[in-house]
Amino acid sequence: MNKIKILAGLLFFIFLIGCNEDFLDNQPFDKVTSGTFYKTREDIEQAVTAVYDVLQRDSWNAPNLIAESMSDNCSGGGGIVDGFGQNEFDQFYCIDPDLADPNWQNGYLGIYRANLVIENTGNVKWASGESGLAAQYAGEARFLRAYFYFNLAKIFGHIPLVTKILTPDEAYIPQADPEDVYKYIAEDLVYAIENLPATPPGPGPDAGRATKWAAEAMLARVWLFYTGYYKKSGIAGIVTKLQVTNYLDDIITNGGFELLPDYSDLWELNESNDYNKDNIETLFAIKYTYLGHSDWNINDGNRWQVMVGPRNKTYVPYAKGWGIFPVNPSIYYAYDTADTRRDATIVNWEEFLGPGVYDISDQRQYTGFGWNKYCARALSANQTVAEGYGGNFMIDNFQDLTILRYADVLLMAAELHLGDGKDIEYYNMIRNRAFQDNAHEKTSLTFQDIMDERRFEFALEGLRYYDLLRQGLDVAKAAIDANSLQSDEFPVSFPSDKGFDGFLKIPETQVGLSNNTLKQSDYWESAASNSPRH
Repeated sequence: MNKIKILAGLLFFIFLIGCNEDFLDNQPFDKVTSGTFYKTREDIEQAVTAVYDVLQRDSWNAPNLIAESMSDNCSGGGGIVDGFGQNEFDQFYCIDPDLADPNWQNGYLGIYRANLVIENTGNVKWASGESGLAAQYAGEARFLRAYFYFNLAKIFGHIPLVTKILTPDEAYIPQADPEDVYKYIAEDLVYAIENLPATPPGPGPDAGRATKWAAEAMLARVWLFYTGYYKKSGIAGIVTKLQVTNYLDDIITNGGFELLPDYSDLWELNESNDYNKDNIETLFAIKYTYLGHSDWNINDGNRWQVMVGPRNKTYVPYAKGWGIFPVNPSIYYAYDTADTRRDATIVNWEEFLGPGVYDISDQRQYTGFGWNKYCARALSANQTVAEGYGGNFMIDNFQDLTILRYADVLLMAAELHLGDGKDIEYYNMIRNRAFQDNAHEKTSLTFQDIMDERRFEFALEGLRYYDLLRQGLDVAKAAIDANSLQSDEFPVSFPSDKGFDGFLKIPETQVGLSNNTLKQSDYWESAASNSPRH
């Protein structure tokens, strides 16, 4: 019995009984067992939906928020009266490491549910002509499993590799070599590429489902991070640079994706829900809805947007929130003033409200800048959009989180094509949209040009820290130390001692549940008695 309990904690061993979220408009199922389930096509479809459901289970600890706090884009923030003590939200190495525990739990919950689908697809008696559907469902599960593993690997570095449903006797799993983890991720994504439909972009009944295009783009992102951070030429013989380049070229040539003419149309920059969900630029997004209607037992709403809203007060159209992760002035002032992405991404409170209007009475680490991109919206000073739809302002926001978009495809392709001419073509497509003219085009490119453009294009989308990290720990340290606010109020300095590898500490709760099978890095082991660090 003890091992069963340990397994439950270690891998967040929660069966999909009780999964009542309506992620892809499928009916909930909560009175089934593994003995009676996985018998029909409908069973597998609902099981796949249960895997997607895990994507929505993010709040203050959402991976995109953690990544922004780890980068040079944001400070810690929050409220003066929150009681967080020693600046837990100040840059990732100052965060109380156990605050990342839900990312560990959600990641392995998603992997567990994906494994259930993959292992049970063969138990269904598929109708004539449904073999392709069986492969598609397995492909979706593999895409999502790869997504969860990649998140875990980026956040924690050294993680266990769970490739099947475990028995209690298999509860204690040591961390795998990163090469094996990334090889497994790549194999899943190659399978997904070969078996998922090439669904055209835009709205439709399958919006939100993984596609061939999403798998190709995700594999490119995985490849660039792994080969950059670990200084490899490829992923364990599975994927080469040429293959990844061809995948991106396939999306560009055959996917039907386009950049939206106006960058601001990507985000909910008005007081309604009429922004461009499922637009022609989106390859994959986490879907949200307000239909939970204030029910805290339903995870259909976006629960992390409230974290970045202005502290406790609405400034129409910006809905009230908790003031966490205020934007660092360094990123705002790094933009060219003619770049339309700056004001679509960041709100300058002094310019928007006037000097001294923003209420700082309970705003910790006021920087003068906040989130425009992804800040929840308000109908009036007394009503947020979520409340206008009968929801709660904390849990029923419904702007989707875009995970992969065409701009990323173009800039990844420019990076891989660097020096052959296509790099300039793809790069200038991004620049022309950003400046609404062709006067800012370049005729030659460096790798640094592309990295700078990625910072401007994807600010506050959770990519910046990993773009720094894959260039090297020295690059990450230089950027974060140089571009962060240097004062007693904003104590930020990238650690460079005792074997620090750039990853978060594995939650101590999980180390304990593993019977100490899980091992911390040398840095976190030495810092165990001094957390949170500064």
